[in-house]
Amino acid sequence: MVVITYGDIEVEVEGARWRDGDVWVPIEGLPSAVGWDVRPEGVCAGETCVPLPPGATWWDDEFFNLSAFARHIGLAEASDSERAVVAFVVPGEGSPRPGSVDAPDFTLPDLDGNLHSLSDHRGEKVVLFTWGSFCGCRFDLPGWQALYDELKSDGFTVIAVAEDAGGAATAGPWIRPSGMEEQYPPAILDLMGWDAAAWESAAPPEYPCLIDERHQLSLLYGMVNVPTAVWIDEEGRIVRPPEPAGVTEAFKAIDLASFSMPPDAVETGSRHRNRYFDAVRDWVRRGSDSPAALPPIRRSTSSGGRIPTRPRSTSPRRPGCGPRTGPTSARPASSPTPTPSVSSTPARSSGGRSRPGAKERSTRRSISRRSSERHRRPPAGRRGPGPGDGRRRSRRRHPPPPPVRGSRPGRGRPARR
Repeated sequence: MVVITYGDIEVEVEGARWRDGDVWVPIEGLPSAVGWDVRPEGVCAGETCVPLPPGATWWDDEFFNLSAFARHIGLAEASDSERAVVAFVVPGEGSPRPGSVDAPDFTLPDLDGNLHSLSDHRGEKVVLFTWGSFCGCRFDLPGWQALYDELKSDGFTVIAVAEDAGGAATAGPWIRPSGMEEQYPPAILDLMGWDAAAWESAAPPEYPCLIDERHQLSLLYGMVNVPTAVWIDEEGRIVRPPEPAGVTEAFKAIDLASFSMPPDAVETGSRHRNRYFDAVRDWVRRGSDSPAALPPIRRSTSSGGRIPTRPRSTSPRRPGCGPRTGPTSARPASSPTPTPSVSSTPARSSGGRSRPGAKERSTRRSISRRSSERHRRPPAGRRGPGPGDGRRRSRRRHPPPPPVRGSRPGRGRPARR
């Protein structure tokens, strides 16, 4: 059995199997599973049919390659054969409009099923923080509570969203921990970059902790990893686009045998964590005057004119855990490091031909330039003088102006021919 997700639809398909990374579903169950069926004229849903390309090997007598068909009609796919799940999405679906700095609104449930919306917090500065029970960032929730307690009187709140397909069952133990000392040993704090001073006021979270089983938030904000944070001002505008929430790759230095961290790695992690939190404090207290608050032009053009979106090779999927590729830590308090992002626009097809590389494009431009210059060059004998050109200008081609009679000496005489 394979669980297939498309938009708001989720179906379990019995008899589906994996071949070379693609999901194949029984042809007989295709209409009930995804609403498409194979006909002589192509793959159809109602009166809409997609012709099958010549030579396509998407099906046999019993099974249909749903992954190949999805690629053919331009859907993005994320799959996990071990967990038997696959998700399809239209590229760019749900993304903010180009150039927008308005934070997309959303409504998600908390642990008790109560619904919360981002728009409920207009008038407050918000750090939207995503995490997962499968990631070490689950240990960060009490640390964010300490920052929330410190700054809530200044109109600040945290909204933590668990990007967790397991829902309340897997996220709940970290939202409402049974015991702080048992669940947060010193080794874990060293791993996550929490020093004694930063963790001193840590406590179970009282700020909104929401659960996003379908990863809708990842799609809306272009998040591809956890932990990720987005800063949103009182008017619902994005101040800093999705970026790592003060984490580094220092955890890679852990000794798996003793589960301990080298002192220099512990110091690096806590330094970056403190810098990130100092930047949040500065923004909350100074607002747009804080160097940590990006101006609108940088917010909207940090990824080619839109809020950063996920690479097109991915879809709403279970986010990864840990820092992304690129800058993984924050700068000093005045300006934490934004996360570079990747445009979500897929490469356009060129009739089956691969796109030329940089060297090939440069060669083509050079050839085109020489060709255009050759066509623009006047015929021999009619060129005007240029650098290093001793030819005289043709009088036949460029006759002198007609005579102009005047009162000054030398004027009025006929021009020489």
